[in-house]
Amino acid sequence: MIAGFMVLLTCGILISWNWKSSLSLNDFDALYKSIDYPAQYAKTIGGYEIKVKLRPVDYHCALLAKGDHNRADSLKTSNDSIIFMDMKISGYGENSPLFEGDQEMLEQRLMYFMSFMKNDLRLEDDHGAYGLVNHHAERNYNITNSLSIQMAFKRTQDKSFTFVYDDHVLGIGTIKMKVDEKDLDRIPSLNE
Repeated sequence: MIAGFMVLLTCGILISWNWKSSLSLNDFDALYKSIDYPAQYAKTIGGYEIKVKLRPVDYHCALLAKGDHNRADSLKTSNDSIIFMDMKISGYGENSPLFEGDQEMLEQRLMYFMSFMKNDLRLEDDHGAYGLVNHHAERNYNITNSLSIQMAFKRTQDKSFTFVYDDHVLGIGTIKMKVDEKDLDRIPSLNE
């Protein structure tokens, strides 16, 4: 009787663990957008909150492939040397990463976030620095006082690394956020 109970308990634990370690695209998307996502980091400084999230290659490619598994596999192969991350900069009170009432400031900040910030973003590990390969700043037309930026970096040699943003327009200086291997290991895989 006790042996049967132990077998059932062990199977239940294994099923529970396997369920949590592999998610459908819809479930992973919900997790990624939630506060429970394990690889997200935030700092508040100078009236701004900077949030970064690691976006796994499998998730990135599955979203682009829209159900086409051959396309997803091809995208994964061509992006296996890339680390994708999302950054959101939100202002508090009167602060806005883009517009604070001055048209000239708006134009300068737009140019910075759309073009020039590429030199101010990098990943670092014990082996060196890894530059930004590409980025995209989403325009929100100042509907909210936040700005979202998608980033693609060269893959680091170490699994743990530090995200670095050397700000030159908001007056917040250099922001560093450690991305820990333990957090990355807690990200479930996609079962699609």
